[in-house]
Amino acid sequence: MDAAAAAAARPRRRSYAERFQVGLAHARAFADLHGNLAIVTHAAMHDSYPLGQWLGNQRRVRRSDRRPLSADRAQALADIDPWWNPPWALSWQRHYYRARDAAAGRLLQAENGFSELDDSGAADWLWRQCATYDELSREQQQLLTDIGLTTEVARAARDHARTTPRAPAAATAPETKDKTSQARRTADPAATTGLRRARRVAEPKRPREPRSRLGHRPDLKAGLRDSHDTRPSLARRARPPRSSP
Repeated sequence: MDAAAAAAARPRRRSYAERFQVGLAHARAFADLHGNLAIVTHAAMHDSYPLGQWLGNQRRVRRSDRRPLSADRAQALADIDPWWNPPWALSWQRHYYRARDAAAGRLLQAENGFSELDDSGAADWLWRQCATYDELSREQQQLLTDIGLTTEVARAARDHARTTPRAPAAATAPETKDKTSQARRTADPAATTGLRRARRVAEPKRPREPRSRLGHRPDLKAGLRDSHDTRPSLARRARPPRSSP
């Protein structure tokens, strides 16, 4: 086998059109299984095929002005999932599909915080959409309307949040307070220092012994004064008598 035979034996490289059809087939199979393409992450694999990487490349080409995705290929992906490449954040679309699955067959009631949903994360996300409903695009509002979150429901949720008073905090038992304060002092040494400082302010100050400006104690100061007074007399006694002329 020479070099010419080896080159001829290499498999023919697939064209871009063939590779696109392979990725499209995996995308269709994934959407049939999961219902959408928004949840496909960059590292997602489908039957050992890097579907996440391929779909990310299609989204990047679609948004590029240099080599935009052709209209027929974009339409082929839109036939699988109309929002495979939404104009808003992809995370919003992923949360939407999660809320749509949680709200399927249920009547959304904003007055109780969408507590009828089994998915608390989807309920919290729907509540946030009510707060920012007017900031969403028309397409996003229409998607929310399709699952029951209409403009009236969003406004009712905002009005209910403004008019409902907050529940007062429950009083803490004395024993619980003691345990809480002890745990806080253990976690924060500065809290213990503050308590000691407050205790020093409340307790009466103990009288201090008077000190001189030199810092000597009164008993030592008295002894020092006595030693100074006796030094001249000792000097006079030690001085020799003068001789008469």
